[in-house]
Amino acid sequence: MYSAITSHLEPPGFLDVPFDWSDEPLVALVASPRLVLQPVYALAGAPVESNQMLLRSGVAERLQQVVSLLPESLGMVVLDAHRPLNVQAWLWNEMVTIVRNEHPEWDESAINAHARRFVAYPELLPNRPTPHSTGGAVDITLFDIASGETLDMGSGFDEPVDLSVCDYYERCPHPEFTDRRRLLFHVMTANGFANYPGEWWHFEYGTLRWAAATGAPAAVYNAV
Repeated sequence: MYSAITSHLEPPGFLDVPFDWSDEPLVALVASPRLVLQPVYALAGAPVESNQMLLRSGVAERLQQVVSLLPESLGMVVLDAHRPLNVQAWLWNEMVTIVRNEHPEWDESAINAHARRFVAYPELLPNRPTPHSTGGAVDITLFDIASGETLDMGSGFDEPVDLSVCDYYERCPHPEFTDRRRLLFHVMTANGFANYPGEWWHFEYGTLRWAAATGAPAAVYNAV
């Protein structure tokens, strides 16, 4: 059993942490029986150059370590990794459309504010890269090896609702969702990753948010 996910708010001022950028290369993730690659945005029609899923080499190594430490009955599904700006723009537009359709009573300011809870705005600012553009952010979930079925984590990937907040089921306990989110959270953070509190599936290493959340002296990955 894993302990409760403690409330972890977005680190204040995380966009202003120091940086010491690394030129560590991007590498393609390689599928295995316990690591399934499911490039959801490519499959949904995003303007990607290939279906390869890329991460910084050090992040890819850490992810493999996490897989090896999961219970033997479980494996990991990678849903998204490095994301270039054109794909970020595509995803932003998709999310804004979803929010607008679900809340026709909202004005554009409210729609954009809600969308920003789940998708970074697609812009390149000096020393302030969006997480996925760095190759240090990854979106993941778990699957049952025996059945091949993805585990239900209590909300869908990219579902823009409060249920997607990482610690939601600490406040509203559920016998399966609470335990599954605790497992994913703790096995990732024990291997140096930082979670984005608004999304149970999103973890980062080497980014601005990671540096602020873990107390690291500097961020190490800029936009690729």
